[in-house]
Amino acid sequence: MLLTVKPFRVAPDRFEQEGWRGQFARVQRWQQRALRAVDSGEQHPEDYVYAFCQNAYHLRDWLQNSGAASQRDLDELMARTPALKLCRDVCNGSKHLVLDQRRTSTDHIGLMREYVPPPVTGGEPGERLRLLTVEGQDGSVNFFEIEDLLEQCVGAWRDFCRGIRGGA
Repeated sequence: MLLTVKPFRVAPDRFEQEGWRGQFARVQRWQQRALRAVDSGEQHPEDYVYAFCQNAYHLRDWLQNSGAASQRDLDELMARTPALKLCRDVCNGSKHLVLDQRRTSTDHIGLMREYVPPPVTGGEPGERLRLLTVEGQDGSVNFFEIEDLLEQCVGAWRDFCRGIRGGA
């Protein structure tokens, strides 16, 4: 005997309860985690940078899917904000191995480490994740400080979200 039951929802899931504001809070937490990992010399700080970029870029989906922002407004924000375009490329490259060249102006992205000499009073030399290098499809190469990129992304989202009813 086949029993048919209508699907029902007991309660909204945690994602819906927090909505896009919860995702924006998550972006800010990942920014802090990434900055701590980069500053402390933690092993594999790039993992935190990748997680930040994935969460920061996908705030776009949260805003659009919740109806808080239109695709057109989000497209305009992306077009005028180089940091968010780079964030998108890092997000997609770190998730999908390669960038879809139809959707990016970036040809290659690389993380660069900076040599950190030992303190004068002793200690060990090391390295620190410092720069993001970006080669454009036109062959140009640009360098971005990790800290600046993260702050510019969060700042752009903060400014955009303030314009939404009930803002950030």
